[in-house]
Amino acid sequence: MFYINLQTIYLQCLTACFFEQKSFKFLLNKKWIYFVINQIVINAIKYSKMKIQDNKYITFKIKDENSRIVLSIIDEGIGIPKEDLNRVFNAFFTGKNGRKSDESTGMGMYLAKKICDKLGHKILVESEENKGSTFSIIFFKGKNLFKF
Repeated sequence: MFYINLQTIYLQCLTACFFEQKSFKFLLNKKWIYFVINQIVINAIKYSKMKIQDNKYITFKIKDENSRIVLSIIDEGIGIPKEDLNRVFNAFFTGKNGRKSDESTGMGMYLAKKICDKLGHKILVESEENKGSTFSIIFFKGKNLFKF
């Protein structure tokens, strides 16, 4: 068992950030969005460490697209097999790669999706096995992004 200092990891990840716009301001439910982002980053770290390769990065991208803001978190981990992609957000689903880790419960991404749904956001996943995954959270402008 080991402990992860997420603040340190976030600060290290910030060196790999790419922002198309200079600043973004919008109201969010900090507690729950933090949980969702935290879950994605923990998974990115967990599944990246399973891949044998030096210099793996977690990249954060934010794009302002007319009616929405998209936050994408991209890892260079082992990726998700195509046959598992449509079940990533199902309760208790761990998938082929998740079963290789004693830490996987199959609840993290399920809860992340439920929270996003409840807050009026959308969460998507794209992945290619052995190349990594991209999880995107879509925040729709003009919606109440604060109530849970």
